[in-house]
Amino acid sequence: MPFTSQYERSKKTSKRTSADVIVTQNMKSSTNSEEMSFRISRDVLNEAGIAIGDKVDVLRDNQSNRWMIQKTEQEGFSISGKSDAPTGLVRYTIKEGHYRLTTKKEDLPYRQTFNKKSIQTDKGKNYIILSELSEFLK
Repeated sequence: MPFTSQYERSKKTSKRTSADVIVTQNMKSSTNSEEMSFRISRDVLNEAGIAIGDKVDVLRDNQSNRWMIQKTEQEGFSISGKSDAPTGLVRYTIKEGHYRLTTKKEDLPYRQTFNKKSIQTDKGKNYIILSELSEFLK
C-alpha cells in the first residue's frame, strides 16, 4: 500500500486564504458560547499605527455594513500575538447586543474576509475600516 500525504489532503480541504483581515464567528466548545475574532495582518496593523499588545475597540456600522478597529488608550480588547507573528488577533465572546455574522449556529464557523481593496487605514488616527466589499466564505 503506497503512502498518502496527509498534508496534501489537508491543503485541499482547509479554507486557506490570502486575506489581509479575516473576521470569524465561531462556537467556543469549552464554554458553549459564540466568539468573534479578527485576524489582522501585520501590514494592515502597521499601516494603521497599531501594534500587537495595543488596546482597541471594535465598532460596527450596520447602515453601511462596515467594521472599524480603533486604537484606544483606555479600556479595550488587546491585540494578541507574538511580536514576530504575521498577524494579530482580537477576540471576544459574543453577548446580547453584539453584531453577528450569522444567527444560525449550524453555519458556524462563519468567515468574512477583507483584502486591501476593502480596507481603509489611518496611521494618524489609528484605525482600520473594513468595508462591504468583502467575500463571504462558508
